[in-house]
Amino acid sequence: MMGRGVASGEPSDPGKVAAPRQRMSLRALAHFLFERAGFNRWVPGMAGKRNQGVLCRHLMEAAAEITVKGKPLAERLYVPEQFSETSKAAAAQRRCDKLFILLPHEGQSPLAVIMGEFKICETTAFGRRVWIKHMPDTPLLIAGKVWERARRVYGADFEVLDAHAGRKPRLVMTALVRAKREHVYEIDALNLMLVNEQWIPQSPRP
Repeated sequence: MMGRGVASGEPSDPGKVAAPRQRMSLRALAHFLFERAGFNRWVPGMAGKRNQGVLCRHLMEAAAEITVKGKPLAERLYVPEQFSETSKAAAAQRRCDKLFILLPHEGQSPLAVIMGEFKICETTAFGRRVWIKHMPDTPLLIAGKVWERARRVYGADFEVLDAHAGRKPRLVMTALVRAKREHVYEIDALNLMLVNEQWIPQSPRP
């Protein structure tokens, strides 16, 4: 999952977008996790049950079976819990505890993966912020050039997302993140995967 630095320029693989100093193969990771979690196919018994809570549980269980550098991927993967107004403070604390591993240590900047449904990217006076659904209190910072490349690479996916007003598909973002400071996280690389209402990966092309 840890990539080596490459020269800057347009990404050759449309399955990943990264800052020039780092390339991460996130597309394969996203599809592999969905396959291991059973979300790459439809199961009639799951009708009406594939919510964020179920997605979180199954993806984390799948990640626990994957080893990266001798450690379970689940230790460095965060999938948002189902948002609940009554338990949002406790969920926020669990998220902070999980992402505590990102704090710089001995000159190193650890990385982790956040996987969730893309909501919106907004421009502020200080740059751009990406919002993930079920994470209303934790935006992810992103460099302007990284986001602009993402819009180009995943243009077809965004068009599909904008074109469907009824049975709206979703965009799942798999983001490699680091901490700029405590509780402030920045996207280092990202992948976007189009899925349908039942979280089954789709192709943006007919």
